[in-house]
Amino acid sequence: MKHRIIPIGLLLALLLISLACSTLSGLEQDAGNVKGTALSVVTDAVELATEGVPLVETAEAFATEVPGLKDTVEAVVTDNPEIVETVEAIATEGLDMGEAPDDIPVVDESTITNFYGSDALVSYITSQDFQTVVDFYKSEMPANGWEADSSMTFEIKNTATLTWNQVDRQAIVIITVNPADNTTLVAITIQAW
Repeated sequence: MKHRIIPIGLLLALLLISLACSTLSGLEQDAGNVKGTALSVVTDAVELATEGVPLVETAEAFATEVPGLKDTVEAVVTDNPEIVETVEAIATEGLDMGEAPDDIPVVDESTITNFYGSDALVSYITSQDFQTVVDFYKSEMPANGWEADSSMTFEIKNTATLTWNQVDRQAIVIITVNPADNTTLVAITIQAW
């Protein structure tokens, strides 16, 4: 599979989106509040990433907008050091974009740019429209042994968070539209139970 190198800022923004949504999914809060906060974080991250705001400013904006997010993200990173290692490896080496785990489906590779894959994170941009990508994951995740977790799944206009479980892992698929060019951004975090 041939892929262009993903810009580090976009990768980190996608990682931050994934971490925020993943972290928020585990909080003991009212489901409506969690979904609203996650949606706000995703929407703001996409807007900031597409406007080209530097990563430090993006992180500061998230920390200001979502109280406690900085501490929560730090805790997730502490508990999942492979995420930091993955980002550091990309920042220093920048060449190996990896592969998705065998049971994590990816849309038609001819429509993909900026692909990154590891055991903990899969992210890419596709020219396929938002709804086609959402429908793809709703069909292909169960075909790959994943069970939908409807309590942590939500969809609204141009943004979807689809949560899937297996016996020993959870995958959170975040799909959103880049308003700058109408491409579809996909970020999937995979966590062991």
